[in-house]
Amino acid sequence: MTRIGNGGEQDLVRDIQRGDRVAMKLLYCRYAGCLTAVCSRYVACMDDVRDVLQDCFVKIFTSIHGFEWRGEGSLRGWMVRISGGGRQHCQSTQE
Repeated sequence: MTRIGNGGEQDLVRDIQRGDRVAMKLLYCRYAGCLTAVCSRYVACMDDVRDVLQDCFVKIFTSIHGFEWRGEGSLRGWMVRISGGGRQHCQSTQE
């Protein structure tokens, strides 16, 4: 069960892997701002940023079972790599 507050990344990942929707919402709330900034580096239009961000979170939540926690900060780094891949989505829609 998710502990709201200052629970660590490892607990959060474990809860999400168990299907805890509160943990998913907590992850989104914690990291949406950071990932929006990453997506904004590659996408100029804010509506497109939101679309890319949504795609990123879908990929994050569907791929989290394969995530291997390697220490504090590894979750954020993994998600940033996924959201950086959003630039490929953006480039493909511009062509």
